[in-house]
Amino acid sequence: MTTSSSSTSSSSTLPTTIYLSHYIHKLIVNLFIKDECSIKANRLKECTSKPSLLQKKKYSNPIVEEKAFVTNNECLLFYMGTNDRRYNCNEVDESKEFERLYNQSVWRQLALVSKSWFQIVQQAVTTWYMKDLDHSFIQPIESNHSIYSKQYIQTIMWKPKQQEIKVYTQQQIELLDSFTSLRRLVIQTKLDKSLLATLKSIYNRYPSITIVDVDMTLVYDDDDEEEEEEEKDQLIDKGRNDIVWDEDTDRTINFNLSLNTFYDGRLETIDLLAQLKPIYFNCTAKSSMSFQPLFERIRSLQHVQIQNCNISLKDLSSVLLTNPNIKSLHIQLLLCHVQYDYSDYHHHVCRSSPPAVKEGNRLKDWEAFCSTLANNNTLKTLCIGNTCKTFSANAVLSTQFQSVWTNPNNQVDMLALYSLPVLICHGLFVSLSQNTMVTKLFLERGTLRQVYLEDLNVLLETNTSIRVLSIANNQIRASKALSSGLLANKYITSLNIAGNRFISGGTDMFTAMLANDTVEYLVVDDDMVVYNPQYFIQSKSLIKFTVASNMVGRFSFNRYTIDRFFS
Repeated sequence: MTTSSSSTSSSSTLPTTIYLSHYIHKLIVNLFIKDECSIKANRLKECTSKPSLLQKKKYSNPIVEEKAFVTNNECLLFYMGTNDRRYNCNEVDESKEFERLYNQSVWRQLALVSKSWFQIVQQAVTTWYMKDLDHSFIQPIESNHSIYSKQYIQTIMWKPKQQEIKVYTQQQIELLDSFTSLRRLVIQTKLDKSLLATLKSIYNRYPSITIVDVDMTLVYDDDDEEEEEEEKDQLIDKGRNDIVWDEDTDRTINFNLSLNTFYDGRLETIDLLAQLKPIYFNCTAKSSMSFQPLFERIRSLQHVQIQNCNISLKDLSSVLLTNPNIKSLHIQLLLCHVQYDYSDYHHHVCRSSPPAVKEGNRLKDWEAFCSTLANNNTLKTLCIGNTCKTFSANAVLSTQFQSVWTNPNNQVDMLALYSLPVLICHGLFVSLSQNTMVTKLFLERGTLRQVYLEDLNVLLETNTSIRVLSIANNQIRASKALSSGLLANKYITSLNIAGNRFISGGTDMFTAMLANDTVEYLVVDDDMVVYNPQYFIQSKSLIKFTVASNMVGRFSFNRYTIDRFFS
């Protein structure tokens, strides 16, 4: 960046002219325009898409003072109000907020005086908001003073009014032709036949649109009184359902049932979804429901993720038996249902159980589920979490589970267990020692207890297939057995040991890891780095290590990927 004196006529106001590179331009735009100006719109999207995460947060409208920048002898004055009103996600009216953003548009508060800046801003602002697909909502973007450009728009946020949903004509759909960089279409409404027809037309006409999101609400069908319906509608508005189309291999689709969404399992609704041939199914709805009709009628599913639901083991067995293409299963179970079968009748069932606990999962259902797992040859990823915090370990469940991993039909590549010490036993480690398919093993959140470190040592010394291992958040202590296993194993290249008590005795463990020196990616606690600096300095194999406290959302179940830990 260089500076030079300005002319006498302008020296009183701006004594220096600053020449900024386009790179610096973009940094400033990202800081003051892309991030700050879009925060209101992003707040709306986040409040509706992540209610469970954001309800406790308050966002303040950023105060951006008047600032002056000079580019190519032209002055840019940027001003975006000083309103410090605070928003609470619980208080945001989604429809009114969207309308306010569109009609009053924070962009009109910007005073931009530079053609070059307009071009830079247009490249940074890649999202366009509209209510309808017609000329009246396309015209503003064509203005000479618009900070939007059809050339750079990558995402269109489209929220048609429910009563105005219709089958759009081919001419209207062709309005999207001019958006040459369009990659994503987001629609917030409920799915019906008219919308389905429009989406199919868009889907067929624009193969370049790699992702299409449909944020919809499934209608709850009930014959109860109108007052109850209004109350349910208010809850429905807090939920979100997504269908995602992307052109990864064959334009995959994701169907998502989210928090507080009422879903009645109507065949009519399921048939609409079946026409879209979804591959991903993600359910976070807090309710008990039967998934069997959905699994039986939607045979295209490959990836299933279910949490916060009291799903039955029968339904889980059903999805594996009726859908021959299932590749991944991420589930959270309420196993205290099963506990009823082997506890005495006076045992107090935990409060997380529904009133109809006796009608829930039984031991025979667990046995059938394990048998189905053992004989399944398409499943590649299995992640199981436990939603019952007080559930105690019992060998009756682990005995059934360990038999899964000795069956030659089983093809699971990734096994992850969360808060499930009930499934850990000596026999499981013996089975995994003989298993050659599992390459990623995650035993987290109290799943691995101190008493089983000797068995883990045997697994590390004998298994040659595991490449990724995580024993995070178990609060276990360092031991000679663990050090011995890490010294002997030559195959693990990614390791997560955060969330454990490895200060006392941890030096021997890191000494063993340094002597072996095969780990390439490591996740640790910050005190492990402080007390064992020599390992991190001298290791030749270590490519990257991450301190767990710096990993935002690192243990989020529904976003669980290997890359989130080791990339």
